Amino acid sequence: MTPSVHKTLFQLGGISKSFEIQCKTFQEVCLMVRKPALEVMEYLKQANYDHPTIRYILYGRKGTGKTLTLAHLLHYGFNKKWMLLHVPWAPNWTRRPREIAPSISREGRIDMPVDAAVWLQQFKSQNEQLLKDLDLRAQKSYTWSKREVTQEGEPLLSIADHGINRMKHASDCVAVILKELREYSQKGMFTTFVAVDGVNCFFRPTDVKRENKVIVPADEITLIRAFKKLLKNDWNHGAVVVTVDEIASPVGYRDSHMPKYLLGQEGFELFEPFIPICVENYSRKEIESCLDYFIDRLWIQTEEGRTPEGKEELIFISGSNPYRLMEICKSR
Repeated sequence: MTPSVHKTLFQLGGISKSFEIQCKTFQEVCLMVRKPALEVMEYLKQANYDHPTIRYILYGRKGTGKTLTLAHLLHYGFNKKWMLLHVPWAPNWTRRPREIAPSISREGRIDMPVDAAVWLQQFKSQNEQLLKDLDLRAQKSYTWSKREVTQEGEPLLSIADHGINRMKHASDCVAVILKELREYSQKGMFTTFVAVDGVNCFFRPTDVKRENKVIVPADEITLIRAFKKLLKNDWNHGAVVVTVDEIASPVGYRDSHMPKYLLGQEGFELFEPFIPICVENYSRKEIESCLDYFIDRLWIQTEEGRTPEGKEELIFISGSNPYRLMEICKSR
């Protein structure tokens, strides 16, 4: 992946901090080509996009590489010139939003002005050239306030710019953009690629509280409500790839890594039918390839770690878990 593509896709999130540090140290961004990503790519190649949107759920134990598999698939979608609608880590909206405010357009809803503006910046970064090439325009007028209106026929990018510059409208701007793109997608103008990391938090209790300390259900958060509409399969010319993760769920909902448990009844019923893709620990070939790469890039500097015996010790200590291996090796 070139530095420019890395910046375009992931400058505002989408890969872990540990992996970012590794990439900066190596001065390159390399993703291992693994079976789960190849499997989804094969499904995406064979899919008939005139039919209802197919949902793919990446699942697996902690640290197996679900997020990087999703990153690989985002890169695939980017190269295919698909419209990318990406939520880098959904629990940021349910656990630690930067700011919350009552919705100015829907009574009872909660907006997240800063998070919505950041998402709009990411959306522009990932899709700006495609939006310009397609010359997508608003299909109706949208009134934000008495003096602020997006007229029918104005570029969709102007809605994103309005949300970035007027953050109190940012959540509504996100919802409008998602609605517009879904409608354009159904007309067959392009393929939309929806990617959400940690989607199971959309179906569990949140940590977001109103001023009166009452917990806000996920469905009353404007951003989440807008994205959940895209997770359904009542539209076409799209693909939905999400991850479910134990750490995306609140404490008390982490007893299994399986999709049915993590999504709960509501989430499972929304996604059914879907294609489950298991992301497992490294195979023997994968972990040996990874260790050889770390040694080549001097990430493993001790002579002990470079020997066959040292490699075997690293494989044993890490349990072939990609994240644990990365954490162990960065201190060697």
